[in-house]
Amino acid sequence: MPVNRSFLQHPAMVLGTWSRHDRLYAGAGYTLRATGDLAPQLAVVIQRLPQGVYTAHPSAPAHPTSPPPALPPLAPHLTEGSFFVTESKALMQIQQGAAVPVTHGTIPLQADGSLLGRRLAALIALRDHARRVLHSQNEGWPEAQRQEARRTLTRV
Repeated sequence: MPVNRSFLQHPAMVLGTWSRHDRLYAGAGYTLRATGDLAPQLAVVIQRLPQGVYTAHPSAPAHPTSPPPALPPLAPHLTEGSFFVTESKALMQIQQGAAVPVTHGTIPLQADGSLLGRRLAALIALRDHARRVLHSQNEGWPEAQRQEARRTLTRV
């Protein structure tokens, strides 16, 4: 399997026994064999990580105190992990069955806000209109409606 360069430079951070070997057609490769229970090994390795590299944002509690916002009625193709835009132009993602704001750092993204927010909203619109075209074809919509769905996708 391929190995991240960080693990090559810090082999003590690898959980298990690994070795390098030559493969017939793919050149040098690595093997990894698990050794023992992962939980205690992970606890030891975590202590070796550098301190002060990551600081959790103070406004993001580890365990939310209020329930996540309920999902609005969504199109059937939107499932876990999907992005969508609300009526108020907020960019959201479905995470664990709840609507979670999409952020850049700590700033919630808006479809009509920053360049990143506008780009994500444009990609979401492309996805939704492409789905509509596919739906129109699969469901046998009248030709005029299928053509209109295609024109709308082209404009988007």
